[in-house]
Formats: sequence, C-alpha cells, structure tokens
Amino acid sequence: MYRIVVTVIWWSVIQGLGYSQPVRQKTDSLTYQLYLSQEWKPLMRETRRSLHQGIDFFYLRVRAGIAAYELKKYRLAAHHLSKAYKKNSSDEFVNYWYYYSLVMSGRKDEANRLAMRFSDDYLSSMDIRKQTGVNSILAEVQISDNSEIEALLDENIAGAYNYLGYRNVADRQVYKAFGIDHRVSGRVYAFHGVSHLGISRMQLFQSPLTRINIQHESTTTQYQYYLQGRYLFDHGWMVTSSASLLWGEAVSHWFSYSSEGVPRLNRNIYAINDYVLNAGIAKELRWLRPKLSLSAGEISGTKQWQIDGQVIVYPLGNTNLYLTSDLSRYHDNGTDKNHHVFSQKLSIKTGPLWLTGEWVTGNIRNFSASDGYIVYNMSETIKGIAGITAWIPLFNNRFDITGRYRITDKEGLTFIYANTVDYQMAKYLFSEKSFLISLRYNL
Repeated sequence: MYRIVVTVIWWSVIQGLGYSQPVRQKTDSLTYQLYLSQEWKPLMRETRRSLHQGIDFFYLRVRAGIAAYELKKYRLAAHHLSKAYKKNSSDEFVNYWYYYSLVMSGRKDEANRLAMRFSDDYLSSMDIRKQTGVNSILAEVQISDNSEIEALLDENIAGAYNYLGYRNVADRQVYKAFGIDHRVSGRVYAFHGVSHLGISRMQLFQSPLTRINIQHESTTTQYQYYLQGRYLFDHGWMVTSSASLLWGEAVSHWFSYSSEGVPRLNRNIYAINDYVLNAGIAKELRWLRPKLSLSAGEISGTKQWQIDGQVIVYPLGNTNLYLTSDLSRYHDNGTDKNHHVFSQKLSIKTGPLWLTGEWVTGNIRNFSASDGYIVYNMSETIKGIAGITAWIPLFNNRFDITGRYRITDKEGLTFIYANTVDYQMAKYLFSEKSFLISLRYNL
C-alpha cells in the first residue's frame, strides 16, 4: 500500500512538471512578442493570468515591470521589478528600470539605496545621481495673521458689573525653518531641522467699575530642534523614530492696582520646555502605503500620548493622483480626556505642478503631527484647518518650490472675573490665515 501511494505522488509530480513546462514556454513566447510589439495592456493581462496559474519567472517579471512603467503604473512596476531584482540583482537592465520605478513612485530613499550598489561608470552612463552624503537642504518661511483681531479687541468682554474681563488674542506669527536630509549608512537616513517661531499677541483688560480698557502687546519666542531617523528594511518596510525639542519664553502681563489705587501691568515670563518622541512603521504596497506611529511627550507642561494611523492610496498606481487619510487619537493629561483628529488630503498633478487640498477636523491642542515635526502648543484650540498646497520641481528636479495657503479656525477663551478670585470662562472663535513658502535643494 505504501509503495502505491508513493508511486501515485511521483506520477502526479511528473505529470505536473510535464504540463507546466509547455505552458511556461508558451507564456514566455507570448509575453516576449507582446513586449516587442509594445502591447502593454495585453502583456499585463497575460502576466496576471500566468501568476494566477502559478507561473512565475524572471523575464515575465521584467516585461511586466516595463509594461507597468510605460502605462505609468510606477508602483506596480516597482513591485514586478523588485521580484526580478531578487532573482538577478546584477542585471543592469533590471537595475535601470527598477531604480526609476522607485523614483517615480516617490520612494526616493529606496532608490538612493539601490543606486549605492551601482558602479560609477554605470551611474554616469545612465545619468543617475549617487547620493553619498547630504541629500537635500530645506528652507521655509510661514506668516500667519489674525484678520479679526480688531473686532475681538473692540468687544465688551467684561459686561456691566464684573470686576475684570481679560482676553489674550493671537495677532501674527512668523515661522522660519532650516533642515538637512542626509544618508547615514546604506539603510539609514536622517533629517535634522531647526526652527524659530515668533508670536505677537494683544492682551485686553477691561474693567467697567474703573472704566479701564487697556491693550498691551505680548510676545512669544520659541525654538525647535527636530531629528528623525529612517531605517529601510527589505520588501518595502520602513521604520522611523524622531525626537522634537522645543524651548523659549512667553512674555505676558497681568493687571493689578498699586497701593495708591493706580492700575498697572506686571510683566511675567513663562519658560517653554516641551518635547515629543515618536516611532512609526510603514509598508510600501502596490496601491497604497499604510503607516502606524506612536508618540509621547510633554506639551505645555502636561503629559501627552497619541497613536496615529495613516493610509496613502494611489488609485492610478502613481503619484499623479493620491489620497492621504490620517486618524489620530491622543490623550492630554491637562484635560484627562481622549481626543480624535481626522485629516484628509487629495493630491493631483496638473501640468508641471502638483496641487494638494487638505481638510482637518478635531480638537487640536497639545498635539503633534508629521511624526512630531509640528507641535501644537499654543493656548488656543484648533477646531479645523482647510488649505491648498502647490508643489513644483524645477531644473531637472534640482529644486522643489512649495507654496501653501491655509485657513485655521481657532477657539480662544475670555476670562470674566466677578472679583479678584472668582471667574468664569467664555469661548470666542476666529480664523487665522497663513501662507508658507518652502524651497528645497536636492543634491
């Protein structure tokens, strides 16, 4: 009985091999003819059919990768060419197409890592830049203005019989940043960023009992150092870790009376010492890129943690159209509550530039975004953000210029004192408009 079973198994294997060889030869011949005649869509259909039947070989992946590239499905091209690369990493033809499919897919770190394995002669002949040190240099400036500040300062915030009404209104913000992205080793890349943020505010004090209406400017100066490391694993996996350190001082004033009953403003300085630590993992797939990250830190003197999930979907298989969805859940010890923030972006290529529309909703305060690169530690709560970004590469991708316009809806607090101790708070809303210009030089 045992011999009969073994004989049947071997006969099945031999029959399967005998069947698969002619089918593979037929597939090889057909896909080669489709490749020569540049019939890319039929070639992709034949590839899907063959892979579904378990037929997979080096030249099938090469032809499918080039067909996908010619159809501008660069992420699918990178998938097929990565399979061919694993079978023969020394094939220069495969290396060329694999490199540019990664570049066109927006996976520049992986493309740079691949280029490190090429010889100088090959890089020169294929017009590929080898990046061994600094990859890019970034400089950006953003100016934000509260166009409603005059109306907010003209309001009667104290009422007719209260001791004092107080409001600290944001006026203008000027943000300046500089960053360097560089290669550390074959798999490790790092970004260093430093920034300065200057904030101008107007403090409003109203006292109906003494008929006082005082407006006084206060300022905030904040510095930030940001460091992010990116580690590339095989098969499209990437792990990131980052640290963001913020320091500076906020100058404000408080209303009081002297012993002679004369009103005066006392100057106070508050130190800023915030930090955010972040770690994340992402995976490059054919049609999307999921990412999960965790953050923890101290913002505005309160402990905070958050978990962020992101999915980038490429419906066309390239960066000509993609959607970015972010959902964050964070806990702020200052309020001892859990909050949610949702962000949706739509990016589309229009001629030489890319346009991105964004919409953000949630209660954003003591919160971080972009792996801790952006830290919201202002006293106001952001209720929503809407904006549009234009990005254009210049001079054969040597320079990138980005312009962004945003409208941010914010919620501030008015403090109404019945006496020197007891008070109640009232909310007020305003919109802040900002414009950012960014220049990146790619080495």
